[in-house]
Amino acid sequence: MTLVSVPATCPLRYQLWIMMRRLRVGIVTTRSPKGRMSSRPLLTTNSKHDVGLVLRFFVSADNLWVRDIALDANVSVVYADVNHSLFVAISGSARLTRNPSMQQTLWTHWAQQRFPGGPLDPMLRILEIDMEFAVLHNGSTMQEITRDELNIEPSRESTLRNQDPRPPRSGRHGTRIAASGDAQPRSAEVP
Repeated sequence: MTLVSVPATCPLRYQLWIMMRRLRVGIVTTRSPKGRMSSRPLLTTNSKHDVGLVLRFFVSADNLWVRDIALDANVSVVYADVNHSLFVAISGSARLTRNPSMQQTLWTHWAQQRFPGGPLDPMLRILEIDMEFAVLHNGSTMQEITRDELNIEPSRESTLRNQDPRPPRSGRHGTRIAASGDAQPRSAEVP
């Protein structure tokens, strides 16, 4: 498995999205009306350019657990790669949406297998989770991220951290090349 480097200087929001995109499947936990917690794996469907505050998953409206969200919108999502000691835990507020335009934009090969009726399948919904708190653990460090930290505008974040708001791109020989072209040593590894 190829590892993806995440520099320590990379803004936390981008570190979060890099790890979630690499791990792809989140374990989403909801609470039933009787208070029982239940979890299931879901494939993250956010676009590859999305670094916002909302996670998106395709779900079927006829799943019983989907109805639990109407009674208790508080959910958690966990991504994990035990082999590389990478973990992301997110808590937030969930809602179900039916947005045919967005469903078509986010449509994938996996979704076609799950929803043979296509992006306009009458049972297809988008589970949107507004991230309120996140914890990143990359083997050697653990970082907590509040909604306020996630919500910093990229231009303000750049000013605050004195760097380009775009995540750095890979260079040769274990270095990272920042958008400005300056080489940075490799820090945390992501699978």
